[in-house]
Amino acid sequence: FPVTIGCKWTNWFGSMTQNQIDEASRGFAVVDKFKQIYTDGTAGVDTTGRLMMWAMLSRRASAYPHESGFLDLADKMTPLIQKAARGEFTDADIQAGLQLIKETIPEGSPGKSVTSNANDFVRIFLTKMAADAGDGRSKLQALHDMIADQSMTGPQIRRAFYGLAEDVGIKNKVLSFALLVSGRNDVMVLDRI
Repeated sequence: FPVTIGCKWTNWFGSMTQNQIDEASRGFAVVDKFKQIYTDGTAGVDTTGRLMMWAMLSRRASAYPHESGFLDLADKMTPLIQKAARGEFTDADIQAGLQLIKETIPEGSPGKSVTSNANDFVRIFLTKMAADAGDGRSKLQALHDMIADQSMTGPQIRRAFYGLAEDVGIKNKVLSFALLVSGRNDVMVLDRI
């Protein structure tokens, strides 16, 4: 960064309130829990699927509708995520998923505004990630295995992911966001404030 931009960043971060610092610390505590379950092997492929859905719901959305939509859908979407992880996701599952989204996010919910993102998760992400990775695993299982592999860096996972899956509705920022939440501290997300 040029010096002037670096100074502005320093000034912004130097003026954070204690409440902002406390909120960031609470966020990092959640990240530490994710890292622990990936490290100790208790995170299943459905955890990775829900993490990717959570990340995908954030596209072009503020936190309130993004988080609300996730809370509306997380549990009910798990069986479809598990089918995709087993490589058994079909056109009938796409239709069932789209109907599930329509029925699950209630009218008036802030999550209603991320319906399009949720539909893309079912129609695009799960469909493509259910495909065989070339070694008998689904691409979703391969992604999960990479995230769980603590010897891989975040940038290595990103490169491998884009070699594994094309046009799944997730680009660098969203994937990096998911990797940060999974406990990786070697990726950065630059977003508008």
